Amino acid sequence: MNVRVSKKTLYSFQRMLEDVELAFFLKKFGGGLRRMELTLPKAYLVDNGIFSVSETRYDYGRLLEGAVMQELVKNGLEPNKEIFYWRSNMGREVDFVIREGGNVRQLIQATYASGRDEIGKRETDALIQAGEQLGCRNLIYITWDCEDEIKRNGSIVRCLPLWRWFIDLTYHHSS
Repeated sequence: MNVRVSKKTLYSFQRMLEDVELAFFLKKFGGGLRRMELTLPKAYLVDNGIFSVSETRYDYGRLLEGAVMQELVKNGLEPNKEIFYWRSNMGREVDFVIREGGNVRQLIQATYASGRDEIGKRETDALIQAGEQLGCRNLIYITWDCEDEIKRNGSIVRCLPLWRWFIDLTYHHSS
């Protein structure tokens, strides 16, 4: 079933979801303020438990990415001021761009991987390309259960299991 609605109606619905704190909408990083405002935002629910009501089969990658977003916000980072996503002209995407002041502090890719062999080349290439374009060397994969380093083209991508990242984030936030 397709439902046709105007952009104005969609933006109004988006604002309502944000106002009642049911969802976050991340804007694409870069290209100036006007361009950022015109790009299609990525939506994140504020609670992964909402999926259990509507889904019969879970997308664990999407749940992990949602958990990362929720934790970033819980630790005081503000969507569209400090947290964004990035997409290249070729369609490569990085899940989270963390900005501090005027600088990109960290790039994060979230993936439901238990081993290095499950981490895709395309996602790694996206992280490295974004790192080069945005001048950021702090590249991280948050995985389900893989702890490793990927070295490519002079870049190092750290792979951290979700549980370790939670501990590291909490430790750094409290100190």
